[in-house]
Amino acid sequence: MGNPRVRDAPKHERSGADVSLLYRRGKDAYQKGLYSQAGREFRELLRTAPHNGGAWYYLGRIHFEQRDIGTAIFAFRKAAIFSPDNPNASNWLARAEMRAAHAGLSPSVDAIPAEIRTLAQSTLTDVAELDMTARYKIARDLSEIASPEIKEAPPKKARQRLPKRQIGVSAKVQEEKKRPGEPKKRRAVGDLARFAASARKKKPSINALGIYAHELLDAVLASAAEARASLGELDTEQHLGFADHLAEKGKIAEAAVLYRALFLLTRNRDFCRRLVSFLSEQGRPIEALRFLREIQNAYPAQYWIYVLLADFFVGVRKIKAAEGALRAGLKNLPEEPRLLSRLARLLANERKWDEAINIWREVVYANNDRRQAFQEIAGCYRKAGNYERAIFEYRGALREDATNEKLYRGLSVALRQSGRGDEAVATLREAIRVSPHSLAAWGELIYCLARLEQIGDARETLAAARDRYGSEPKSLSVLARAAERALLDDEAESMLSDTRLDTDGRLEARRELGRFYLRQGRVSDADSVLRALAGKASCQNSLDEEFRQIDQIREVLEIGDAGETCEIKIPEDGISHITQRRRFYRQTPCVPGRVAIVSTNLAAGGAERQATLTASCLSRLDAEVESVSFHTLSLRRGARNDFYLSTLRDSGIVVTRSPAAELGYFASHPRIEPHIRLLRLLPEDLAVATATWLIDFEERRPEVVHTWQDFASMGGTLAAILAGVPRIVISTRNTRPDNPYRRLKRYMHRAYSCFLNTEGIVLSNNSQTGATDYEQWLGLAPGNIEVVRNGLDVARLDHDRDLLAPEEIRKRLKIPSNAIIIGGVFRLSGEKRPILWVEAAALIAKRFSNAHFVICGDGTMRREVIERATDLGIEGRVHLAGVQSPIAPWYRAMDLFLLASRKEGMPNVLLEAQCLGIPVVSADVGGVREVLEQGVTGWAIPDADALSLAERVNWCLDHPEWLHHARHAGSELVRGSFSVDSMIKRTLSLYRLSPLVEHQTVNADV
Repeated sequence: MGNPRVRDAPKHERSGADVSLLYRRGKDAYQKGLYSQAGREFRELLRTAPHNGGAWYYLGRIHFEQRDIGTAIFAFRKAAIFSPDNPNASNWLARAEMRAAHAGLSPSVDAIPAEIRTLAQSTLTDVAELDMTARYKIARDLSEIASPEIKEAPPKKARQRLPKRQIGVSAKVQEEKKRPGEPKKRRAVGDLARFAASARKKKPSINALGIYAHELLDAVLASAAEARASLGELDTEQHLGFADHLAEKGKIAEAAVLYRALFLLTRNRDFCRRLVSFLSEQGRPIEALRFLREIQNAYPAQYWIYVLLADFFVGVRKIKAAEGALRAGLKNLPEEPRLLSRLARLLANERKWDEAINIWREVVYANNDRRQAFQEIAGCYRKAGNYERAIFEYRGALREDATNEKLYRGLSVALRQSGRGDEAVATLREAIRVSPHSLAAWGELIYCLARLEQIGDARETLAAARDRYGSEPKSLSVLARAAERALLDDEAESMLSDTRLDTDGRLEARRELGRFYLRQGRVSDADSVLRALAGKASCQNSLDEEFRQIDQIREVLEIGDAGETCEIKIPEDGISHITQRRRFYRQTPCVPGRVAIVSTNLAAGGAERQATLTASCLSRLDAEVESVSFHTLSLRRGARNDFYLSTLRDSGIVVTRSPAAELGYFASHPRIEPHIRLLRLLPEDLAVATATWLIDFEERRPEVVHTWQDFASMGGTLAAILAGVPRIVISTRNTRPDNPYRRLKRYMHRAYSCFLNTEGIVLSNNSQTGATDYEQWLGLAPGNIEVVRNGLDVARLDHDRDLLAPEEIRKRLKIPSNAIIIGGVFRLSGEKRPILWVEAAALIAKRFSNAHFVICGDGTMRREVIERATDLGIEGRVHLAGVQSPIAPWYRAMDLFLLASRKEGMPNVLLEAQCLGIPVVSADVGGVREVLEQGVTGWAIPDADALSLAERVNWCLDHPEWLHHARHAGSELVRGSFSVDSMIKRTLSLYRLSPLVEHQTVNADV
């Protein structure tokens, strides 16, 4: 009987072929009904290969046929473990379990034949664990068997074309449909799932699995003696705790099935949400989506399933799919306010402001509680840059809810952003009057005062709030956060170091102080403070996240263990780490001659104008430049960040912007993932900029990256280093950043120093004055910073000058034909000192009664300018023309140009005015003296105030012969010394590309 050479060979001498032979012999014997012979063959096989799931399966079938149910169950469990892809093992185990339950049997391990137990000892001895795993395998198979794609039983005419097995199943389905009530629970589980799913089209699979879920839970929990002992009496929360226990032990599949069963038993959407979140976290999003779709088909009238679907799609960054899910829900549930609100927030997060506003208006009509919708509408207008409409909406909402301090805070932000700082402060004081205990309102007032550079008032307000509410640790923490946000770091540190608090208060304050140091990037100080608290029982567990951050920072920077004495400062040390490892980053082969230009946006500013001019000119140099691309963070139209966008596109230049404002959006991007831990050491805005441009540079592979202005230079340079770009040119403008409420960031000094010590990076400025100032700031010897003076597109100015006649401009502004026009072209913001300009205009108006004053430009201080002009009695003679393009005709309408800026680099507006024959008077700041000939083409006034500026303008108007001479001299100066050709040649020399062919003319279109 059998092959003696196979049966008598020692185990270690048997080959895979021998095992296969034993398997075939056993299977053949089973199919012939020779169960005893088949059992001997399979047992012999299992002595050699105890993990052979097929052998365990047939051994189970043999004992099942012999009505030895206990042994069959044991064998089927082993088969389900070792052959997880074989659904027959799970189905037969289910049948055996149901047969045992029907007969009232309780199979035990002792009842299993000793020979079978011996075979199992070499694989898995924990019978309870085996039982649990096998049962969950059944449930997984059930979820696959009972899919949501249920088809009706085939019609009788079509049965001829079906296989016999399918015809039999269809007949059983029809039979089950005729029976009222649910199928008998004692039917085999596999059949139960199939029949219930087929018979109930509107409740596919859920009903079947729900019937089984309770038995499943009882069986599993009963088999896990240790877990049951710890849980005590079973209830829903304990089941949930057991699911969490399984997840913690790494039993992912089992935990997922238990979460699912809990939802099916309770119909509690929190369990559904938990399951989806769990599956997503475990990297099984397809399974999570399949489950959500099944629930959606079962409960199409439940709003929350569409919300869960949208949240799931947002989590995997499928925003269009999320929007589609919510809109599908609204088709089934029209005007459901919760779906409308979720859709509106989704659209707002994607910066689709108009669509979001329209949806919120639907919420207003669909819901009686309209206050939240009005607040969200106002917020959308504010974030879109439409501040006046936002203010209107906020005030409308306050008429309905005059005690809502959140509305006051939103209104104050809109007022501050629109340049109405005093009104913003007054609004916040009203919010505090309405809700005096709102620390959020106090914090916003402190921040608003600091942003308006009223530092003394900000400190006084902080002190008043501290005296009133600072005795409680939580209040103290909130106020310290407000001080930190207002850049009052010393005050924040002092508050958190307060020794007057009681013992518990001091512990809480010290803990917050450690977190403050961590947010400030003072890692060493944070480590010292937090480790001193680590021994306190009340603090030990709550500091795990902070210690994890500190350890991660040390690991990323390769500094060493926490016990080492080493001062760490973030982001400075992170930036230094990136620059020091430049040579280790992957050197992507660049495209020769390809240039990438980087700027924060394309607003109507001087730096943006020069960057656009440079890009447009380079794009025409086919002999030296392969292609040019322009990379920004924002092109938001509401904030006028796209002013030069059409110019670049007309030149055929690719323009990109950041797709998101949070680093988490980029975390899983394949080009960002290798650097994500380094990027997390940077401030959020800098990390987003770096990630955005790193992706762009990896894709375009430029030979040169040219960055403009301080912040864009930080992110653009770091991105270029990480992308392996060989040459980086940094263009700074004006003088050093010195105001923390405007340009200055703490890390900039260290970053520039690191950049200048890195190979392949060169720093430039657009004026000698600016270059010298940066050199002094960074401690560099003279000549370390290159000078590339602004270029002026003379041809474009000459083309545009006659597009609008001066008489037409006077008519438009209602200025008499015999009036003198003193003009200015500048942004209405603090660094341009528009209030000083208006005060000088008032003094000039006293001397010349026919003088009118025209400002081309816009900004946050527009309202303040109007109010100051009104106070001085010249409101009818000050004309705010707004941003004008083309600007050349407006220069020609002026008799004299006046500039009162606090800081300048090399002002483009002075070059343009002189080029078109307009004499200039300017405050002597930055590189102003480099763009005019003192006393010949214009005047630079040292320590300029309103009186000194007005006196010089009056002198010019009193000397018409000087004005005549200055018109000609200024035009000759600019046309001869500030050409586009000179600027481009100098720029190319920094790129280390071939210079322009001699006498080649560069025609820009800016």
